[in-house]
Amino acid sequence: MLISVIIYTHNRSDDLKDVLYSFSGQTTNDDFDYEIIIVDNNSKDKTKEMVQSYKTTFNGKLKYLFEPRQGKPYALNKAIEEAKGEIIAFTDDDCIIDKGWLLNIAKSFNGNNSGIKMVGGKCL
Repeated sequence: MLISVIIYTHNRSDDLKDVLYSFSGQTTNDDFDYEIIIVDNNSKDKTKEMVQSYKTTFNGKLKYLFEPRQGKPYALNKAIEEAKGEIIAFTDDDCIIDKGWLLNIAKSFNGNNSGIKMVGGKCL
């Protein structure tokens, strides 16, 4: 199973750095893999450079996309088209992800829960 995590961003490279750092400590197992897709919606800050600086941290799991058409729907649709996962997860560029976030998503779609089409979670 592959989970595609999509993060939309626009001129928030400092916040994005924090969410990427929180992903580096994810608890995973052999039941799933993941990719992180950052979709930059025409940022004028150092978003692209900041994402590039994290590429080695994620061993090929981090992908950067640029969407020049302004608007979150354009950016998200571009990322969804590029996603390779059977599961697509969304989070915002200003979130800090719990270390079990991906594991809990994977568990929700495995085994006896195969009829599940969507999950949501508590935001603190």
